[in-house]
Amino acid sequence: MWMWSYRRILRISWTDRVTNVEVLRRMGKQLDIVRDIKIRKLTYLGHIMRGPKYMILHLIIQDFCDFAVNVDAWLENVLLIVKNSMLRAKSMIDIYLTAHNVGLQIFGNRDVKLPEMQMSYDNMMLFFLPGHNNDGSKVAIFKPLSSERGDHLDLVSTIKRCVMHLDLCLKEGVDFSSLHIIIDASSVKLAHLVAAFNPQGVRALTLCMKAYPVRVAQVNVVNVTPNIERMVAFFRPFISAKIMSRVVVHREPQILFKDISKKTLPKDYGGDGPSLEELNVMSQQQLASEKKYFELCDSWKTDEKKRVGKSQYTNAELSDIGSFRQLSVD
Repeated sequence: MWMWSYRRILRISWTDRVTNVEVLRRMGKQLDIVRDIKIRKLTYLGHIMRGPKYMILHLIIQDFCDFAVNVDAWLENVLLIVKNSMLRAKSMIDIYLTAHNVGLQIFGNRDVKLPEMQMSYDNMMLFFLPGHNNDGSKVAIFKPLSSERGDHLDLVSTIKRCVMHLDLCLKEGVDFSSLHIIIDASSVKLAHLVAAFNPQGVRALTLCMKAYPVRVAQVNVVNVTPNIERMVAFFRPFISAKIMSRVVVHREPQILFKDISKKTLPKDYGGDGPSLEELNVMSQQQLASEKKYFELCDSWKTDEKKRVGKSQYTNAELSDIGSFRQLSVD
């Protein structure tokens, strides 16, 4: 439609053999197909979400208006996370809202001043680095702090902090193509690994990955000890080749420069960015300033009694750890 308007403005007859590229050149415009597709998909997503199946989304939109959050930007960020797939966008919104019902430990009491959250900050550094890699990816750092006891590692509180950062991305903008994760294993002990693989933490991590399907491009494990290297080698045959191909183990953090921009990395790894301690404090202050927004997000829950049809997510996938699974016996 807009190309037809340009031709009318330039007084180009339909019999003239003038290409669209030439029309755009004369108008001083550029053809942005990707942007046009995103706008059309966003418009269509907003249209289908107005049906009775997505009544909960109507309430969210109203909350956004009351909280001065840009609804179109939030929906566009959902599309960016799922690589502009309409089907995956609907699925993500569904599981995102359903997860608020079953994942109360993750999507509740998200206040960094609570004792369990303070303990998480004392025992784990976790934050997104400012800026981006050359490939447009974002970098997240996980570093367990020195501790004699592995039970100090609360994986649920750690995942809750991850979710808070991802919720901020949905509000402020998904401006990255994928995630690069750095795990600093300098203080990791066997007790930390045992605590990390408890059933409750694994369930919370699974729920988070379904609600926020962000692509992880690579996992870099740095400052590894010989014991950690032996454990990685032991588990390698039991993990899919696709996942293990994205896990890279480094003894020296300087090797990170191959994959991550030096401007992005903290001083502790030889980069030009702030120190790990400074970034950890900045992250805590940022999450503390968004307390009301997190309370708003935590209030969004689905009412399964009003769902039209069955949920595509089974009770076994989203039920609490320790509950009995219903078995069908012939």
